[in-house]
Amino acid sequence: MKANVGTAQVLPAVALFFDHILTTANRHKVTESGIIMAGKDGNAPIYSKQIVVACGPNAGVQVGDVVEIAPERFSVKMKAPKNDVGPNIKEVQVPLEVIDGLPYLFLSTRELKWIYNKGD
Repeated sequence: MKANVGTAQVLPAVALFFDHILTTANRHKVTESGIIMAGKDGNAPIYSKQIVVACGPNAGVQVGDVVEIAPERFSVKMKAPKNDVGPNIKEVQVPLEVIDGLPYLFLSTRELKWIYNKGD
């Protein structure tokens, strides 16, 4: 049985090791005219702010926490075309996991910038 946490779904059947974290994989949605809107389009960039849906015992976060991801931790240098003198181009490749048909991010605490204060 899944319980809702804001817009995220908690996965009680998923147990993670050590400092691993499973978060939502909410994405921007880009319209045909180039406007970025909120959405879950598979080709759009991922938000840096996500909601924790499962975490390991040493993660230091709790289910329902909103975290800021460090996207620079996932940048991969792309191969430049031969004789290219332009700037180096990097691509961001995030670790997506699909569970029950829904995409999630599989992270560790090293890949987080911070946890948003809930005002408790």
